[in-house]
Amino acid sequence: MRLTRQRKAILQHLQRRFDHPTAEMIHEGIRFDMEDVSLATVYRSLGLLNSAGLIQELPDQGRGKRYDGNPLPHHHFFCEQCGSVEDLFAGLPGTLRESLSRIAHGEVRQIQVLLKGICDECKTREEERGSEQ
Repeated sequence: MRLTRQRKAILQHLQRRFDHPTAEMIHEGIRFDMEDVSLATVYRSLGLLNSAGLIQELPDQGRGKRYDGNPLPHHHFFCEQCGSVEDLFAGLPGTLRESLSRIAHGEVRQIQVLLKGICDECKTREEERGSEQ
């Protein structure tokens, strides 16, 4: 893959963000410096950067695909209320990898856990609303 100026701008922009933006958010963020970049170019570039292992594409949780500029193996927590995504760097027991390898009938080389729930901020707001009633 050739690292064009558009792809380089998208990669650098994504590596500076920790909020796991959508393609549309990335497009908005780089348009100020690169007015000629289209949303289609952003989508194509994200696909290529993901295939090259330079970024991670996160599964769509009903709010569009999200992208992570950190390609190192780690896990994610999705808040079902506000849509925020948090990186989790906790390790997993080695026995889990062994168990999954047996189930998968192959060698598991990477595990990516996706946790869903309610973040602390949303939970606090929920509890405050409950105590007001």
